[in-house]
Amino acid sequence: MGTIIGLDGKAVHPVAIVIREALLTEGSVSQSFDELTVSILEWRRAAREVARALRRPIKTTVKKNTIEAVLLDWPCNEHELRIHERIAREAIDAIALADEMVAVVPQCPACGCERAWRPGDRIERSGSVTCPNCGLVEL
Repeated sequence: MGTIIGLDGKAVHPVAIVIREALLTEGSVSQSFDELTVSILEWRRAAREVARALRRPIKTTVKKNTIEAVLLDWPCNEHELRIHERIAREAIDAIALADEMVAVVPQCPACGCERAWRPGDRIERSGSVTCPNCGLVEL
């Protein structure tokens, strides 16, 4: 692949292009170490260079197996605010959908209560579910 030249006539690292796009569309970008095509230091340097070019404050962090860059002033205009609100709505909708998802399990043979698996129910390693009404372990 050839060298990418920016508007200022300087070479642009291909990682910087990906970082710039993510920062402008979501305000942050993260990548797992397994997906990195450059060193962690080069990735962080590219993120800081992008932020300088955009004249935006940025914070880069390393967490477990992930590297992350976040624009500290995101959202800073109406366009970014609309994107931010859309992302927040999608996250809330996903949580609401997960709460609504229940799978019906047969009635408990001991107490007769109808059982539905819900997030937080105690599921044993064997795959059985403990009835919260009577404590019977259902297989």
